[in-house]
Amino acid sequence: MAVKIDDEMIDYVGILAKLSLSPEEKEAAKSDMSRMLEYIDMLNQLDTSEVEPMSHVFDIHNVFREDVVENGDESDAMLSNAPEQKEKQYKVLGKEIKEKRISVREAVQASLERIHKYEDTVHAYVTLTEEAALAQADEIQKQIDDGILTGPLAGVPMAIKDNICTEGIETTCSSKILRGFVPPYSAEAALNLKKAGAILLGKTNMDEFAMGRPRHPGLDRRKTRGIQSMYRADLPVARVRLSQRERPFLLLVQIRAVPSASQVPSAA
Repeated sequence: MAVKIDDEMIDYVGILAKLSLSPEEKEAAKSDMSRMLEYIDMLNQLDTSEVEPMSHVFDIHNVFREDVVENGDESDAMLSNAPEQKEKQYKVLGKEIKEKRISVREAVQASLERIHKYEDTVHAYVTLTEEAALAQADEIQKQIDDGILTGPLAGVPMAIKDNICTEGIETTCSSKILRGFVPPYSAEAALNLKKAGAILLGKTNMDEFAMGRPRHPGLDRRKTRGIQSMYRADLPVARVRLSQRERPFLLLVQIRAVPSASQVPSAA
């Protein structure tokens, strides 16, 4: 068997899954996971060298188009009907900041005021980083004044979807499964925004794990505050590629979806 399921591994999986398991549950999980890994090893012994890979019962022919950029920068057209200013928000905020018609702190405060005004209605944010944004505003303003930051995003308030890792800020993918998870690093996209001087106001709401959940007749999406689990955790995770050390975590999440030993086909 590729991975030996021992007590240390079960404890590690429990930490990853945020599960508190009794000694009896640990033994049961160890047995289930060992059986599943053994079955996977049996499947790996099958000779599939002459079997054509397939991902669908029927032949499907994908039609690919050439990856050619057809549209240029249409920012001017998109902004043509936008007011120059509305509720302390500017059409081209970076330009206004650079020309000192508004300070970075004023821009951040205006954005936060707008969030507080409409948040109870739209529920756009899972996490607000108000204090950090105001502190960053003063730092960015100094870098702009010193000529260190000169780009169009310097001092511009922004938000990041809650499925993008941000160091030190809770990142849940709008799922109860990840509630309390604080990444030890930031995604490259978040780092690039920070380097450009953009100021993070918070993490925005989304469908759980960005999977596009089906609409439920009794669920008003406008009233959902993220973290509304419409999925069972045992369904979508099978598509995730995990390392050898992480693989038992996937299996533990799927335990309740795995058939009993009597339902598992034999190697023969």
